[in-house]
Amino acid sequence: MTLSLAVEWYILVGPWAPLVAMGFLFLWGWVTSSIWDKDSVYWHFNREAWNVAHLVCGTLGFAIMIAPVPAVWWPAVGFPAGLLVMWASSIAYWIFHNRNVPADSAFRVSTEGLRQRMAARAAARQQKSAAISVIDAKGVVRGLPGKDDPLFVVHMTMEDILTPALIQRAAAIELLPGRNGQYQVSQTVDGMRYRRDPLEPGVANALIDYFKSAAALDVADKRRRQTGSFNARFGTQSHELRVRSAGSTAGQTLTVDIDIRKRVDIKPADLGLLPRQMEALDKATADLHGIILVSAPVGNGRTTMLYSLLRRHDAYTANIRTLELEQLVTIDGVGHSEFKAEKGTDFATELRSILRRDPTILMVEDLVDVRTAQEAATPGVRGPLQYLGIRAESGLEALAKWAKAVGDLKLAAEPMKAVISCRLLRKLCDNCKVPYQPDPNQLRKLGLPPDQIKQLFKHSGKVIERNREETCPACGGLGYRGQTGAFEVMVFDSDARKLIAAGDLNGLKTHMRRLKTISTQEAALRKAIEGITSIEEVIRITRGGSASGGGGQAEVQPAA
Repeated sequence: MTLSLAVEWYILVGPWAPLVAMGFLFLWGWVTSSIWDKDSVYWHFNREAWNVAHLVCGTLGFAIMIAPVPAVWWPAVGFPAGLLVMWASSIAYWIFHNRNVPADSAFRVSTEGLRQRMAARAAARQQKSAAISVIDAKGVVRGLPGKDDPLFVVHMTMEDILTPALIQRAAAIELLPGRNGQYQVSQTVDGMRYRRDPLEPGVANALIDYFKSAAALDVADKRRRQTGSFNARFGTQSHELRVRSAGSTAGQTLTVDIDIRKRVDIKPADLGLLPRQMEALDKATADLHGIILVSAPVGNGRTTMLYSLLRRHDAYTANIRTLELEQLVTIDGVGHSEFKAEKGTDFATELRSILRRDPTILMVEDLVDVRTAQEAATPGVRGPLQYLGIRAESGLEALAKWAKAVGDLKLAAEPMKAVISCRLLRKLCDNCKVPYQPDPNQLRKLGLPPDQIKQLFKHSGKVIERNREETCPACGGLGYRGQTGAFEVMVFDSDARKLIAAGDLNGLKTHMRRLKTISTQEAALRKAIEGITSIEEVIRITRGGSASGGGGQAEVQPAA
């Protein structure tokens, strides 16, 4: 009887089905154990739960593929159905992984990655021990200097400085002459400046000249301000490095901005504006007239805000123009104008020329002087919608600077639609942030109801792996990854404009509170309550000064 059933099973399934099914089973087992299991351990996902899901799907799928169903059509239906079931948990894990890791660590289906890896290996063979290859401002790939070449040591020093910065997502590197004769080296990550090991003056100056040469700057000129750029390839990624050099009696200085064009090119939805703030801004800009001041301290995203605000408008149905000190982003349909002092004209005159062409929307990167403010205010309430960038610690300070620059309170108040101010704060790393029960007294001091907030999150930088504390792979031990904005959007009605015209900023502040305007601190606290950032970060940006470049506190660089 047993032999008869075995024969019948063999006839129903066929000789090929078990063999092919076993092949898929081996492939499934290799992917599950070698990729998914190791990946779940690395990112600290629920390894046991996922392994159970993979085992159930794999077993059930294999059983469906070899099931002895007495029907001619079964192989054509059962085999694909079994494959789908077998790989269902793998598909689910792929989706789950991509939603819970940084974008640059997401799985992607593309031959581009393979092509890049092959190209990187070929380049590595050519560069021998070089980790970073330089493509200078003229597009020439500069190979690794020979070991007998004096530039070999300089190149390796460049790699020692640049490699950790690229791994830790730094936005900038600075080399500044210090008081003790050594050069201070620092890198900025998510708005915070971290100290690196100092360099001797001879090494630092050789390194500065190396960067300047790659960016096609005048190496012999040690004093004049110069700006250029070149590309550096690290692994499979190419990074644009903007080099800014200057000099003084203390020595040369160098700032290297890393991928600055990518960093300022952000969609409006990703800025961090709260829904009610976005609605208020939509109402303020609906008629495409008036002036909106866009303010932030240095290093807090003012340029990013300006570009993102422009993206909210349709460049193909409106005449959108810009006047920029340096064009970092090109927006399709927008007429970009980059100010060049060597043209023999000044910034205010360039602005007047653009206004005479009747733009619908105009973005002015910086309110550089009094004449610029006066030219912007001249069109009045029926002029184009203007986004004017201004450096200020708060929205009220920006408004005070604007009114003082215009010189006529009534003229300054008439076209004023809104003031947007921003502070950047770091986002907690989703992979290692730690929940805790907040202190009720601290919540009261921050104006939060202790009975309603039972849990907040704080940064850690550490994860537990096999009962041992390890540095978080996602944030590199910093506890934070990425930044978001905490905004204040003050939209002005007729009463507010009267207070501005009267120079009564205290009365304006009270009026804004009466209109339930969300302050920067309130916006930041909401992000802490949602687990996006920490209370410590809220306190830092609202009480402890601005980010890097504007008073941010320097910290000791953690181990790479």
